[in-house]
Amino acid sequence: MTVFTFFTISSRVVCGMLLLTEMRIVHAESQILEVGMLPQSLNYPVASIEFVGPRDGWAHNMEALWRTRDGGKTWDIVTIPLHNLSACHFESPDLGWILVSSDQPPALLYRTSDGGKTWLKQSPLPAFNPIFFMPGGFVGWVGGLKLSNPPPQRRGQGCIFPPNPSLLQVQLFHTADAGKSWSRQVVPNSGGCPLSSIRFQTLSEGIAVAGHHIFHTRDGGTTWSPSTYTNTCRNRQWIKTESSEDIHMFSYDDKQTWLGSSSGFVLKSADGGETWCVEKIPGEIGVGGGFGEFGSLYFVTPKHGYILGIDHHIHETQDGGASWSTLSGLAQVDAFFCGYGNCWAASERLYRLENAFR
Repeated sequence: MTVFTFFTISSRVVCGMLLLTEMRIVHAESQILEVGMLPQSLNYPVASIEFVGPRDGWAHNMEALWRTRDGGKTWDIVTIPLHNLSACHFESPDLGWILVSSDQPPALLYRTSDGGKTWLKQSPLPAFNPIFFMPGGFVGWVGGLKLSNPPPQRRGQGCIFPPNPSLLQVQLFHTADAGKSWSRQVVPNSGGCPLSSIRFQTLSEGIAVAGHHIFHTRDGGTTWSPSTYTNTCRNRQWIKTESSEDIHMFSYDDKQTWLGSSSGFVLKSADGGETWCVEKIPGEIGVGGGFGEFGSLYFVTPKHGYILGIDHHIHETQDGGASWSTLSGLAQVDAFFCGYGNCWAASERLYRLENAFR
């Protein structure tokens, strides 16, 4: 087990607000700092965090949106036009989108260019969740599903069995003007689950996931092809357990991409998403459950990476995902994000892995 050395915590009250100084935890080369308390809405804690710089970040759940300008020490509530947030994405302290959805399309997409002071309603979307934009914020994709009328009965997290495109159709839409207009792109209907994740490594090379089916494109989404397993892959359990779950993908470069699922699967592609192999199955990186961004994973080198396991702990690999060790000293973690030289872990409090990229 990893051994940490704990230093003291101090606090002070300023204008009625409790401010915690950072608690420094030393672990070999790593330093985990307790930054402070996270906000909470009426019914839910923070469900997701995203930083757009060392000090500027955003946090949200389905009811509320917050932002920080001091690395997470304090958070300000951001007024939003509607609640029931299904996805958010921010490019900078000023530019971002929120996606508001309901049980039936259309979904509503709003864009801000002034840090959330004002929101501009974009074109209604026939599909909803997930959302992905390339750096710069003009080129993006959003996906989900189209249901029949009346809608079919669905089980699990929104799938129908057996698959029937006339009842549930996978949908994907593309924008090149920051969401002002959208054009539909056709993804094959291989299963009975909605689109759950989109990631583009370049303007032409992308990956989409629907249920436990993976697709790839080499022309910006004009055409999509089903991905397959590598010839040497021995573990092919992923496709045998069809379901719709939260999927997180991370591309180290335009070739190496990792996929983590909320149930505990970890897959790896070395060719930009054309072929994959199952690296870990549920139960091999922690055991547990509940609510959290399980499967959120990031690699800082081709061998060195982190993942939020289903046991609410951060796990680290130094050998390209062959083995994982648990980072001790953190409370139950529900959300995880890496970028700009740091990683942030969220529970009721926010922690920062200060030199995670070394």
